[in-house]
Amino acid sequence: MISTFTALLAAHFLADFILQTEWLVVRKGKLKYLSLHVLLVAIAAALAIGAQTLVAAFAIGVIAVTHMALDYVKFHYLGNKLLAFALDQLGHLVVVLGIAFCNPTLMTTGWWAALPGDAQLAYYTGLTLVSGLIVAVPLGGILIKKLVEGLPSPPPPAQGVTAPTSIVGMAKGGQYIGWLERGLTFLFVLTGRYEAVGFLLTAKSILRFGDIRDSNDRHIQEYIIIGTMMSFGWGFVAAVLTVKALAYWGLS
Repeated sequence: MISTFTALLAAHFLADFILQTEWLVVRKGKLKYLSLHVLLVAIAAALAIGAQTLVAAFAIGVIAVTHMALDYVKFHYLGNKLLAFALDQLGHLVVVLGIAFCNPTLMTTGWWAALPGDAQLAYYTGLTLVSGLIVAVPLGGILIKKLVEGLPSPPPPAQGVTAPTSIVGMAKGGQYIGWLERGLTFLFVLTGRYEAVGFLLTAKSILRFGDIRDSNDRHIQEYIIIGTMMSFGWGFVAAVLTVKALAYWGLS
């Protein structure tokens, strides 16, 4: 069961957060683009379990149909808020878990079962690492963005105070910084360099607070620091859980 769950979970994360680009996300309201996404989901799942039996084909069909239904409901009825994102991912997780529970030996009928024992172990270890990294970095980015969007907006400047001039930064600079900080946190935790995580967090905090000039700046910087704490915290938790999962496959 664990091997089937590991493979299908990794396939889901790859299809939803790597193969599904922003270009595709904004177009999923149209059936042909939603169908394209679901096709990628089905292909990823089929490859992950090495599907070559009717039982496996049925499992892939269940994943495809439920994925289309969940994404359709989310896009057309739930919107793009945090709750919608959480419910959508929870629904996909329940489907994957249900298939693994109902077909615990599904992986033994696929082509991956023909690999030597060490190669199979390496395969599942790799899938676990991929899942952990995706959860920490791209999935974490979406989650943190939705959490931060719910924070109070900066107050208007006090009477007689000129509003600060907007400074145009690099396109998607915040996204890339978030990816880097969570990716580095993930790497440091996996290699046991916890002190490096603290150093990275301290360095970023000092740089952010060093730019504070007035009360409005302070609100903005605190807003950023809250997002930073969320980001580092999420990356740390994802890495710790990945380490625990890797221990199941004998890697510590």
